[in-house]
Formats: sequence, structure tokens, C-alpha cells
Amino acid sequence: MLVRFKSGKVTFEVVAHEGAAMKFRDGKISLHEALVSEEIYANYGKRERASSEQLRTAFETENVQNCLEKILRQGEVQLSVAERKAKVDKKRAEIITFFNKYYVDPRSKVPIPATRFENGLTQIKARIDPDIPAERQAQDLYSKLSVIIPMRKMTVDGILQVPHRHMGAVGGIVSQYLQVSREQYTADGCVMEVQAVPGEYDRVLQELARVTQGDFNFEVVGVQPGMASDVTAPLKKESKSKKGKK
Repeated sequence: MLVRFKSGKVTFEVVAHEGAAMKFRDGKISLHEALVSEEIYANYGKRERASSEQLRTAFETENVQNCLEKILRQGEVQLSVAERKAKVDKKRAEIITFFNKYYVDPRSKVPIPATRFENGLTQIKARIDPDIPAERQAQDLYSKLSVIIPMRKMTVDGILQVPHRHMGAVGGIVSQYLQVSREQYTADGCVMEVQAVPGEYDRVLQELARVTQGDFNFEVVGVQPGMASDVTAPLKKESKSKKGKK
């Protein structure tokens, strides 16, 4: 596979093993291991080698190793079909993750499953560019995707109740995943008004359950009647003690 580096009117080309350029950039293999040969071409198709003058003008050195390293690190990689597909698939996954993390169902206010976004992208025949940031592409795709998947960009607002005995363990999770807008300590524990990023909602509940053995309660604010079982998380029987006044 070719790696091209353009400087002025000259396009320098080197030949690397398939997939080796990215491995070299990630520090997984050496320069020697990445290259098929250590020749630098001004036109590989004609097997025309770059001259010392061309190298000196473009790289300010005639040291071939230094020139090769810069070309391999900064040049444009001519991807194989398989490599391009892998990059597109990775970018598609990043876009799905972005939607899943920042958008919720406007009716229930809970995160939308990633599989719905995956199916939605297929349905609208989304064209994914592997070289454009996922957030930018997600914003461009929103208008088409929101027609078939009602969504709203927002946080999940909730009330978290934790007994005193678990506050030490829960503190780290709260600071990592949640924003606390208000908290009140009662005789039974702490009641917090919190916001979570939609895509981390399930992770928050899992982490809270892990450190408290299910001894907590998380209720999503503004849930419509009949949907509470989907979005509340009383993982053990709730205490009969009254909550503190707000």
C-alpha cells in the first residue's frame, strides 16, 4: 500500500505493508517493519525515485530515515478496501455512541437503545465519512434520523436516595457520573437531585448497585404514569422512613 506526502509540487510516495502505517503510528512496529522497501519515490507508478535535492527542499534534510519517518507519520495512507471498511465501521460506531450518550426519548426521558440508532442509520442510508469527527456527522444526520426516531438532546434528571452507610462508597460514583444540583441529609441518608448523561444512565445504576448491593433508589423526574417500572431503580425494598423535606 502507498503512503503519499505532498510538499510543493512534488508528491512523495513510499510503499508500506498493508495496515502497517497505522501500526507504526501507534508505536506497535518499527519503521523498518512497516516498509516494503526504504525507497522514496516521486512517482511510484513510473518507479521514479525522489532526488536528494527534492528531499532537501521538502524535508530540509537528505537523511532518508528521517524523510521516511515523516512521510509514514504524516502522509496520506491509501487504504485497502478492507481497511477503509474497518475505518467506516469504527466511525459509524462512534456516531451511534454519540447519539446514545446525548439523546433521549422525549416522552419517557430515558436513553434510546444503541440498536435503534444503528437500525436508523441503515434505514436512512447514512453515508459515513471515516475522516470527519463523529460529533459533526451526528449533527448533520440528526434531521433525517429524528424523523424516524423521536429524540431530544438532554440529561436524565433524577432523585437519588442513598442510606448514610453507603455514602462513602457512592461518593466517587456520583462525582464521576453525575452532576448534583441539590442535596439534603436526613435521618436515613442523603437525597440528591442529580443529572446524568443519557448514555451513562445504565452504567450509573450498575455502579450504584455494585457498591450498595442494591440499597439505593433512583427515580427519573417527570416520567409519565405507567412508565415508572422502566426508569426507576429501587433495587431493594425501600426504607419506610420518611424522606427529608426539601
